[in-house]
Amino acid sequence: MLLTFDVEPFWADIPTQHDRTCWQDYTDQSASHTIKFLEFCIQKKLGCSFFSVGAWAERNEKVVRRISDAGYSIGSHSMWHEDMALKDRSSFIADVVQSKTILENIIGKEVNSFRAPSFSLRPWQLDLLPDIGIQHD
Repeated sequence: MLLTFDVEPFWADIPTQHDRTCWQDYTDQSASHTIKFLEFCIQKKLGCSFFSVGAWAERNEKVVRRISDAGYSIGSHSMWHEDMALKDRSSFIADVVQSKTILENIIGKEVNSFRAPSFSLRPWQLDLLPDIGIQHD
């Protein structure tokens, strides 16, 4: 069985509840919930992938590293959990590359999977992913 989890702060819905400039002002319990999901998957020996928002990963490096060290794959879930379909070519690429780089620096491994927030991808954006090192969406 293969499960996937999106790892993001609770307020990162689309439409976004809080502008990214004030994310640091809010308490976020998602790290503890993510650890509970991880421990459940380890206990039950379930295969799964975790798709993390880059800004969330920066705040929760230990959790991201723990997921990776437990043998689970880490994928990008964008930098800020914004509607990717609204981004132009350069801002879309910048977002994915930034989140991918942050995750790779935390786990010391290549990140080659991506899941857009709320599956908000346009076909032309999907076509760009292989050029920036994303093999799976």
